[in-house]
Amino acid sequence: RRVLADISGVVFAPSRPGSHAGHLLLIRENTLIAQPFDADSGQLSGDAFPVADGVSLAALNVAANFFLPASASENGALLYARSGAIASNRILWFDRSGKVLNERGFIEEGRFPSIAPDEETVAFTRRADIWVRDLSRGVDTRFTFGAGKFGNNDPLWSPKADRIVFSSNRSGRFELYEKAASGSGPDELLLSTANNKYPGQWTRDGRFIVYSESDPKTRQDLWVLPMDPDVPGNRNPVQFLRTEFNERQGQISLDGHWMAYASDESGNEEVYVRPFPAGEGKWRISTAGGSQPRWRG
Repeated sequence: RRVLADISGVVFAPSRPGSHAGHLLLIRENTLIAQPFDADSGQLSGDAFPVADGVSLAALNVAANFFLPASASENGALLYARSGAIASNRILWFDRSGKVLNERGFIEEGRFPSIAPDEETVAFTRRADIWVRDLSRGVDTRFTFGAGKFGNNDPLWSPKADRIVFSSNRSGRFELYEKAASGSGPDELLLSTANNKYPGQWTRDGRFIVYSESDPKTRQDLWVLPMDPDVPGNRNPVQFLRTEFNERQGQISLDGHWMAYASDESGNEEVYVRPFPAGEGKWRISTAGGSQPRWRG
């Protein structure tokens, strides 16, 4: 059941070593909050109170697309990151040899960047909302408005650059939403299922959105949502790959015949390729760890 309606991840800090009573640590509006909690009953046991101000949500650890606010030991030591401690990310253009062609500015606390087809605009997540950067002018425009109540992540551009799809947990779990790239109009629910979902690709022909879904039994699985503009009524998701391992970051090749993805089936995360939409065979591409596969244009 739901215990807290917050976008922050939580850490349980016991009152003493081995105790099941203690506090849930979380972040609200850049303040580290301690909420008394009884782990045996799964119930809140008192009023929340502030522990530290100026704490960065983009802190410490990343797991399943949310951030942990702090790390607490059983002897009472507490570790957290203050705002301003996270460096900005640079936007760099490289050629295929690895040479830097030019630098397109910095994104303060920017995550999950997605470049538009015109190569002049980047959508990204900053502090649990999506923003859009005009690279030619260096101007950022806010695209979603969670107002600290929920998180918006993983923006993806449509092939025509007229829509952006993203994940949001405003309903209590991460669903897929879309909105006009201009920022006008409402956020529209695109797909709702029983589990958290994270988009990974909107294919260049516009026919599919590839996303990963977190299943309690099989962890992250790969799914495909049909988006063919010629068949507007077909929005039934199709399961591509479901095993006991994590499969994510799916990318369909430009000819539509192959799916590249990351999996931890070997014990480490590696990149694999399988036939799409179905077929025999599987090929491991990376040899010493790999993730975030992309097909050459």
